[in-house]
Amino acid sequence: VNAAAEKLLSITGNELLHKPIKDFLLNETIILQTLKHTNATNIISRMRGRVGTVFGVQLNIVHYEERGLSYDLLLIERIESQTANQHAVSMALERFQALASMLPMGILQTDLLWQTEYVNERWLEITDSKAGDVYGLDWMQLFHPQEAEELLTQLHYSINDGNEFIRECQMKCQQSYKWIMFHVTPITSQQGIVKGLIATISDFSKQHEAEQRLRDLAEKDPLTGLSNRTCFFDRLDHALDRVERHGSLALLALDLDGFKNVNDTLGHDVGDFILIEVAKRLRNSLRIEDTVCRVGGDEFLVIIEGLDDASIVAFLAEKILHVLEEPYELGSKEIFISTSIGISFSVSGRKTTSKNLLKQADLALYRAKDAGRNNYQYYSPELEQISRRKLELTNDLHRALERQEFEVYYQAQLDVDTNVIKGFEALLRWQHPVRGLLSPLEFIPLLEESGLISSVSQWMCLDSFKKLRQWIDCGLLDDDAVMAVNISPKQFYDDNLVQQLLDVILVANLTCANIIVEVTESLLLKEHNLIKNHLYRMHELGIKIALDDFGTGYSSLSYLKKFPIDIIKIDRSFIKDIATDESDSAITKAVIKLGESLGLTVLAEGVESEEILALIKLWQCEKYQGYLVNKPLPASQIKALCYKHNQTL
Repeated sequence: VNAAAEKLLSITGNELLHKPIKDFLLNETIILQTLKHTNATNIISRMRGRVGTVFGVQLNIVHYEERGLSYDLLLIERIESQTANQHAVSMALERFQALASMLPMGILQTDLLWQTEYVNERWLEITDSKAGDVYGLDWMQLFHPQEAEELLTQLHYSINDGNEFIRECQMKCQQSYKWIMFHVTPITSQQGIVKGLIATISDFSKQHEAEQRLRDLAEKDPLTGLSNRTCFFDRLDHALDRVERHGSLALLALDLDGFKNVNDTLGHDVGDFILIEVAKRLRNSLRIEDTVCRVGGDEFLVIIEGLDDASIVAFLAEKILHVLEEPYELGSKEIFISTSIGISFSVSGRKTTSKNLLKQADLALYRAKDAGRNNYQYYSPELEQISRRKLELTNDLHRALERQEFEVYYQAQLDVDTNVIKGFEALLRWQHPVRGLLSPLEFIPLLEESGLISSVSQWMCLDSFKKLRQWIDCGLLDDDAVMAVNISPKQFYDDNLVQQLLDVILVANLTCANIIVEVTESLLLKEHNLIKNHLYRMHELGIKIALDDFGTGYSSLSYLKKFPIDIIKIDRSFIKDIATDESDSAITKAVIKLGESLGLTVLAEGVESEEILALIKLWQCEKYQGYLVNKPLPASQIKALCYKHNQTL
């Protein structure tokens, strides 16, 4: 302590020794914080003397070393006469420094050249840095390198125009980066000239993570992590806006074949496992810039942009089909699932909407399903016409039954040896008021899809069974004559199927022995317990089970062992050429022998000539039906058919 200090503070040097300097400073915490960071100069403050006087001072601090020890030299100069403005400035500085230490945000002030003039402790805490790391222009090095150039450019334009700049960005913290809210305000003179800036930062990590979680919930599928339906439409809209600049766009709609069966038989946990694996395989099969979405259940959508050649999409579709049909390994089990894909395009010069493009891809997907699955199909305008016709027919079907537009046609089934009509197969027809007589191929699938198949089938059974009763009563047919009806696979999932069939038989005053239920191999392929129970219950009641179109589907001799089959119907595709095709001839003879060895009745469909009839008679086939006797006829013509046939005999 020198004599000037003793005089200034009115205290002797001995009294000052070992006494904290803060005892003489007003706002001592702020001043000492400022002084300790650097060789601070010209710090304006106020001090109090021993007798309680307060006076303005200018402080300077010098750090130096002597004989290996570090020292701080504090120089105090009394300001004898402060003007009102100087005092105001001093007070403002003190307020600023007080606020800067209290605020929960980092503060940095620069000069005209954007070099640091002041930084508070909170800034250093948030960025986990030291004062020397941010002085000069070094504070700019804290921004993430991927966004620093663009951020600083925008900051430059905003501040030079006298505007605020606010941005959420990443700032370096030790060896990683954290999200911060960066807010910058220009410092301007009274003339409006920018003299520097004041920047604040606040830790935004938790808010950013919360917002990201909310975005993920809103835009991502929680199971697979893929984009969801909401995000899909947003991305597709943006992609369509870029078609003119970046080239054509393809939309692929994917659906897993038979996925519902996996869920039903193996459980939803296995289903979820497969969906997650499908998502991984799709991501690995496509480019980073391609968008993959799961929009519900087992439905996925893929957006492919920047196409120069449509053939690339065919290559990708083939690749996806191959990748997704690889087995899914679950412990010791292997699960196989195929995929159907529908593809639509948006090309330059032809405007479309996301909803329209999705509708087109869905139409193509339906075509892929109808084409046997495990394939891809492109959208075409013809598909839309087919879809519109399908929709119109479905709407008309809802009133067809009450308007009595359905009619049952009959085809005779005869004994090969005696040529006597033993019964009929009932075939449903629809007399559409505008389109005329429609075949089952046009409307049966629509009945199944719309859920109307059960009520229409019940009506057909009742109508055809009553007709059989009439024909027996009037002597056209023997008491053991049969009526064969086709039951849709959809109906076999109804618990009440057998009881409903039995009720109709009783109402028609027939016995179960008069009825044949025809099923297809595709039904047996499912091997569902309910299906098996229904078939065995029918068999116990005396209803015969016929396996229709034998040899055209997934033929397996095990079906004849697992299920109570009574009759095998050889499909007409084999019968029509047995006189000229050795393969068809050999297959037909083998099936007849098989039926004989298993004690099953064999019926040949599609017999159209006497030559074919002679051959199946030679090979000892028991029954037949076909155009040789009659095409399917309405009930009004059956009496004449029976009379004519009996007369011929």
